Amino acid sequence: MKGVSANIKSAFEQERRSLSIFRAKIACIIILFFHPAFFILDYALGAPLDIFLILRSSNFVETAILLLLLRSQHAQRKWGDLYISILFVSVGLTMSLLCYFWTGYESPYYNGLNLVIIGLGVLIPWPFYLSLVTTLLIYLTYLVPMSFHPSATWNLVVTNNYFMKKWIE
Repeated sequence: MKGVSANIKSAFEQERRSLSIFRAKIACIIILFFHPAFFILDYALGAPLDIFLILRSSNFVETAILLLLLRSQHAQRKWGDLYISILFVSVGLTMSLLCYFWTGYESPYYNGLNLVIIGLGVLIPWPFYLSLVTTLLIYLTYLVPMSFHPSATWNLVVTNNYFMKKWIE
């Protein structure tokens, strides 16, 4: 952005931050709606309801707190990008743990993790480095626990991680 005045750069950054926070608030509302709704899916699929209820409830509370933080003046001035990153990483971690505690690499909740990564990429107008760091953290929330799952077979590990990496690219 050579030749662009400092005022224009500042205004652009402020607009990007405001748009990111606005869209993250929408993401919070969607998450707050779907976590309880997907508990019905958990029941229908025969998932372990005790651990799933704990995971979904804790992420519901985290998301509600982050929604309140995103409404604060601190988010507008300085901390908004951090709050948004925490939001998406915490939802990603929840989806990864749902995978881990049910069937591991064979879990259909793997698709939910893909939705988190897609949602981040589509909703939040971040600079490349913020998107990259956050999506890599989300990926690590999947890779690390799943590496220790007893169902991990070579073909499932390679295919799931290959497609997960493609979503990140």
